[in-house]
Amino acid sequence: MKVKDADKLVIDFPPDPDYYAAVFGVGGAAGRVVDRLAGRGMPKTRMCVFGMNSQEIDDVSFAEKYLIGDDGLGSGKDYITAMEASRKLLPVVNEILSVPVMAVYVVCLGGATGESCAKTFLMEAQSSAVKARMLIATLPHHLEGEDKRERAKRMLEELKHYADGVMVIDYENIDATSISSLYKRADDMLVDMTRAFVRLSTVTSILCFDLNDTRTLMRLAKDKIIDFVTLTGNIDYIKDRLKHFYKLLPARYVSIADISDMIFEECFANLDEFERFKNIGEFLPDALTCSFGEEIVESEKVDMVAFSISLDKEMKSDDIRINMFIACKH
Repeated sequence: MKVKDADKLVIDFPPDPDYYAAVFGVGGAAGRVVDRLAGRGMPKTRMCVFGMNSQEIDDVSFAEKYLIGDDGLGSGKDYITAMEASRKLLPVVNEILSVPVMAVYVVCLGGATGESCAKTFLMEAQSSAVKARMLIATLPHHLEGEDKRERAKRMLEELKHYADGVMVIDYENIDATSISSLYKRADDMLVDMTRAFVRLSTVTSILCFDLNDTRTLMRLAKDKIIDFVTLTGNIDYIKDRLKHFYKLLPARYVSIADISDMIFEECFANLDEFERFKNIGEFLPDALTCSFGEEIVESEKVDMVAFSISLDKEMKSDDIRINMFIACKH
């Protein structure tokens, strides 16, 4: 901002950007996820799909779509070709990154397009004005090949260097009765995770919550990994689950003391529902202090918790949704 008249303290604020977040779906599977999100009318968000398969790009209905390479035949698992082709689209990527304060990259690791192009685009974001870079990635199931899974895990570690935070869905941890149901469940989880994270910064919170709360969360995650836990249901269901908060934590949290920071978001269908259930947040402190007994030492308390409350017109009127984004100390 620029002070025009110091005596009168007239401040010239920069105009609001056209969009606060840019979401990149890189590769076929991630592209389908981002296209689904675009179809749900995400506010203040630019949704972009990048892929090397022309048929998959043609199927994109709602998001902006960009074909990587010239032939549209896919990567053919050629990582070098995919990376070289993605560099040709860097002017487009830079134009997209010139506006928002946050960039989110969705990629299903294991394929040449997703891995090579995501790395190229993430590296480019380092020199942009974007304030926060989140990578949301999936790891393939071992049934897709042990070599593929191990390569994806190595690539995830490499991509961490170019992101401020990372959220991961591991196919190994998804209960499914078939490969097709596994993929469908993974896509649904990826949609919910991405939508929840983007909405933190693009939907105005009823409480005082902003991008810096999200940046703090990513900064305090020692390994850059942000764990995501979501609950949706009626008030009795939510109360019951929060009473046993520690059971909701991923296995790497030995105790609540392992949490370095957390964002606790309450979502309601409308203001009337918020007025009915607005005290639901009181159950979180109870859960954090009672899960391990009456006498809680200081080392078994969460250092920081940021609260947000938002409205989501897609929700059923009697439902409450709790989204928790958790950073680990280790």
